[in-house]
This record gives sequence, structure tokens and C-alpha cells, in this order.
Amino acid sequence: MTNFENFQNELVELIEKFQNLGVPIKFESDHDSDTMKIYGEKSTSLSLAKYGLTSISELTITTAEHHPYWKILDHSQEIISSILEKWNAKLNSDELDELNWFLKQIELSINNLKKQSSQR
Repeated sequence: MTNFENFQNELVELIEKFQNLGVPIKFESDHDSDTMKIYGEKSTSLSLAKYGLTSISELTITTAEHHPYWKILDHSQEIISSILEKWNAKLNSDELDELNWFLKQIELSINNLKKQSSQR
């Protein structure tokens, strides 16, 4: 058993202890990537989506712009971010125009990938 697995087992015991005391905690883990997520009582689907988007944003920041999928990922993440920020409100005309611009950039990037693929 790895150190991380030992840590995870002890963390699960701690979480179960608090759950038994009535503390609403949700725990998820992915053994393949050694990733754990702990959610408290204020967690909502919207807050979790916003939090998950930070991982995508981090990937776009740390990935070189010359990566073939970088533009698609970056523009998609911008669209999702805008939508999540306005989830309980209406998008105005300028915001819709911005979403449309990102969609066009995604389409251009996909077309460029198709051209590159057909040239091989």
C-alpha cells in the first residue's frame, strides 16, 4: 500500500467519524489519478461545476499554446465560465456576442485540425 493510499484510508475513517456525528460530508476518490474530493453542506451542483472548471483553467494555463487542442479547450472553458457565472441571470447582448465569438474560434480551430489531419 502506498503512502497516498494510507492517507486516503485514514481520511475516509475521519470523514466517516464526522458523518456519524451528523456532519453532511460527501467524499469522492479516483484511485487511478490519486485524486480525492470532499464536499461540505454548502456545496451545490453549481458551486461544484465552478470549482471543477478551475482544473480546466489550470490545464489551459499550463499547456503550451502550440498544443493542437489548446485553443479549443481555452475557448470552451471561457464559454462554460461565462455561462456558470450567469447561471441564475440572463446573458445580455454583449455577452451573447462574446459567446458567439468563442464558438467561431472553436470552429476555426477544429477546421485547422481537420486540414492538418488531411495533410498527413
